[in-house]
Amino acid sequence: MTDPDRIVSSVPANATAARVVGRGVHWSPGKSVVGAHEAWQDMPLPMLSPPRDAPALVGLRVGRLTVLGYGGAGSGGARWVVRCACGTYGHRRAKSLKAPRAAERAMCPQCDYLEEIKRGNFSPKVKAWDERR
Repeated sequence: MTDPDRIVSSVPANATAARVVGRGVHWSPGKSVVGAHEAWQDMPLPMLSPPRDAPALVGLRVGRLTVLGYGGAGSGGARWVVRCACGTYGHRRAKSLKAPRAAERAMCPQCDYLEEIKRGNFSPKVKAWDERR
């Protein structure tokens, strides 16, 4: 019979075993993926009461985004406050939320960046993600 405390506190057999039983490492991208023109943040964005002629988009789910409320009128049209499934808040235009293919890439820039890495479309040897746009 072995002592469980002795096994738990023992040194791993090799480097691979050390990585498997290790505590892990927090990863964050080395480069900021949010442009200066975008307002994605962890805190909820302010919302206004929508105009009477505005479409009823509150509660709409598109991809990873959920529309929370009206964010105001911008130079390119009305902006809606959305929340990504990861918890970040941002603005999207009604046109981008109602487009037929909107659900394919409806997510915050951070989630989009991680999706690109999962697909293998991002590599340090290739142009940076926000330079390809």
